[in-house]
Amino acid sequence: MRDIKSFGIVLLLALCFGIYSQEPVTEQVKVVNVEVPVRVFYKNQPVDNITVDKFKLYENKKKQEITSFKVVRKKMQLTADSLQEPRYIVLIFRLYNYSPEISEGLDYIFANLLKENDRLLVFADNRSLSFEKIGGKAGALKKINTLLQEQSKYARGNLLSYIKRIESQVSMRQFKRDLQRAEFMKTKEFLKKYLREWKAYKTQYLMPDINNYYNFAHHLEGIKMEKWVINFYQMEMIPDIIMSNDIRSQLNRFIGNLLESGAGEQISYGNVLRTILNEIDKEFTINLDNNIEEISKIFYKVDAPIHNVFMRMTVGESSLDLKFRNISKDIEIYLRELSRVTGGCMVPSNDINAALEEISGKENICYFLTYAPLDPEKVGKIKVKVSGRKLKAVYDDNIRADYIKDYISKRGKAPQTPTVKINELTFKKKELSVKIAGFALGKTAKGSLGRVGVQITIKDKKGVKIFDKGKILSAKQDSISISIPFPGLKKGKYEIIVDVKDFLTGKLARKNIEEIIKK
Repeated sequence: MRDIKSFGIVLLLALCFGIYSQEPVTEQVKVVNVEVPVRVFYKNQPVDNITVDKFKLYENKKKQEITSFKVVRKKMQLTADSLQEPRYIVLIFRLYNYSPEISEGLDYIFANLLKENDRLLVFADNRSLSFEKIGGKAGALKKINTLLQEQSKYARGNLLSYIKRIESQVSMRQFKRDLQRAEFMKTKEFLKKYLREWKAYKTQYLMPDINNYYNFAHHLEGIKMEKWVINFYQMEMIPDIIMSNDIRSQLNRFIGNLLESGAGEQISYGNVLRTILNEIDKEFTINLDNNIEEISKIFYKVDAPIHNVFMRMTVGESSLDLKFRNISKDIEIYLRELSRVTGGCMVPSNDINAALEEISGKENICYFLTYAPLDPEKVGKIKVKVSGRKLKAVYDDNIRADYIKDYISKRGKAPQTPTVKINELTFKKKELSVKIAGFALGKTAKGSLGRVGVQITIKDKKGVKIFDKGKILSAKQDSISISIPFPGLKKGKYEIIVDVKDFLTGKLARKNIEEIIKK
């Protein structure tokens, strides 16, 4: 996993405690021992009790002598042996609904999995909490519960706002009428709009951000203690435009008629619609295979088993234009594979206590092979073979390279996609002020131009919406200031929610405040 280096062993010959001396003789010896962690699986199950003679290790296709060999077995559950050294525990939460099971799960973690000298890091969306020692931080459990309640409410509000935008952008009723009238242009625009909205949703909520994994792994690399990660992933049901068999048949007939018309323009129209429809079908497959190999490799390097608790939920009812469909299987397979290759386990369950009990008893088995490369200066590709029918060795084949640091360094030099932000949200003297920044500017014939959607919602103390309007704004600079008076608001308590969407990147931002009008 790491290069163990001894540099500059200096021999100073001094006799008689420095009374007699001669010119110092310096000898530098450089020894590099490379340690390669390897996990072995048979039919996706970890294999124990493999001896060193079953392994062969190569660098740049040249066989290397395995100079040291050890097997490390560890569990997260507390034992008499594990009570001595502090550990680094990371809890990651992706929640849309804070439930009693979440609170009970946190109680279980503090009672059964954490000890007083453990370090704890908690992530919830874009916020985090860090505790150097659990025993020395009074109120840690309460602070984490408060964070999760706030962030799950925020995330759920963002999700529902996004779904509402999809509903407002895509009207199935109008699509049916346009299809019946065989209106090519309107049918094409509907399908393109739907595809655009779905791609933005998929990027925002479903696809993993590889940058986050590199940043996280880079952080873990600097932690020189036993590490464990538990990821709590609450999978929402996602919106899917209703396209019944009847509607799909009508669409296919329309495309078929265009292709069989014999007219060049009609055939071209048919090909356009067929291409868009094929892309829609393709986009509804959440293919994560391209990411899992790279992400797994990142975590081989930091020796941090990742456990996943996979929970399900629904977002409730919507309009007649939308139904909800469960594509969580793709995400579940992805998380299961990530757990497997890092030595963790994946538990699909809403019974969090039972899931944590299973996780704590899961044994992590890892073989560490050490060798001294023939050329310490030349970083080569690693290959490990393990004898035995259908045994699969999992390891980092480029372990001597510092590719995590290199990736972050290169990304820092590359232009980054802007992230829209609400920098300021205030309500004074019945006037709402909003400052928005960080959105993308596109190039047009008239210069740079950005397009930002702003949705403002005001609820009274009972949660009833008394204002709910949105507008799309154009901007020549990457910041906008808005002031809106609300002279008609009466005395009382209000929640003000501002949602922003950058139409060029699909990125979202939300802020909310609570205000009391006294007169």
